[in-house]
Amino acid sequence: MAKVDIKQFKTSNGGTKTVYTRQSLDQQQATQQPTMQVVRSTTIQRATGQQMEIPTQANPEVSVQQAVKNVDMGQALSVDLPSRFVFYSFKDLYIKPMRNIHRAKLAAAYQMQAVRPVVEVIDSLLSTSDGQTGLAYQLTEPDFNYLMYWIRIHFFTTVPFTIKAKCTNPEHIKQVEEGKKHKSTLNIVQTINNLVPESKFLPKDYVPDFSQYMPSFKGVDNPPEYFEVAPPSYNDIIELTEDDYFLIDQKDPATGKVEKVPNTAYVYLVNAAAMLRVPGMSLRDRAKLIGDMDDVDYDKLVQASKSIPEYGVNEIVKLKCKECGAVRQVRARLDAHSFFPDL
Repeated sequence: MAKVDIKQFKTSNGGTKTVYTRQSLDQQQATQQPTMQVVRSTTIQRATGQQMEIPTQANPEVSVQQAVKNVDMGQALSVDLPSRFVFYSFKDLYIKPMRNIHRAKLAAAYQMQAVRPVVEVIDSLLSTSDGQTGLAYQLTEPDFNYLMYWIRIHFFTTVPFTIKAKCTNPEHIKQVEEGKKHKSTLNIVQTINNLVPESKFLPKDYVPDFSQYMPSFKGVDNPPEYFEVAPPSYNDIIELTEDDYFLIDQKDPATGKVEKVPNTAYVYLVNAAAMLRVPGMSLRDRAKLIGDMDDVDYDKLVQASKSIPEYGVNEIVKLKCKECGAVRQVRARLDAHSFFPDL
């Protein structure tokens, strides 16, 4: 038998792909004895007890047979993300319908004014074909917000999403002040049936490359041995909202009322720290590390964030006052309160 030149390559799912050159393939076929007539593949599969691998729609590189091991295919729906998964090690995502137990937890999240319970609810609905967990915590903010809208659109179509605002038309406000119109006429209540469907996805050919933004840690004592530059995850947002350093008390000079406001100095450090990932290091510790770095490294990390093309849901909607016809733009943001109007 003639020697056949065979090349083997590893595929993305861990298998092996064998490739023949045209010459070597002809040599191999010439040395083989005639075989019986080819029959339908389904007949072969029945005879050998094998199943044909069917690719999933969410990730063609993963078969349905593989996905079903980690995904409830009877309930879950596949969803794409505005980032096209370029920032994650998982490459597909499935969502199960939200139930009343999840709705109850959202009500508790609103009462506590907490972000973590909302993320816990979303995370409990998510799965991926490779079995990874903690998916919601890994998502970037634009992807997470997109999922909130996606769930609201697909699983709660009968519950209206209402946006409330005040008319800012100076003439209308003047008429109210003069008593010509009731102040309630300034209220704008509008139901958004499709929840701001306009979403921007990253370009298909976009490949994140932050190599030019790598910090040097010049002058830093004990710099981290392992780190990467990557966009902030939603876990970073949870850490920020739960950090005592994030909000500080500030007295309003006009009213004398003390309110919680963002700590500007801390937010300045977090803007760069969120782009720096160090194994085992919290956001606060990374912010402290940023404080020890020079301005060159700080600017690199901030520029790395700005280098990412814009993506996600466009949350700016136009509302029209029914009384005077004036149009204003407002930001419609889904949270634990606005997810359902009766919470």
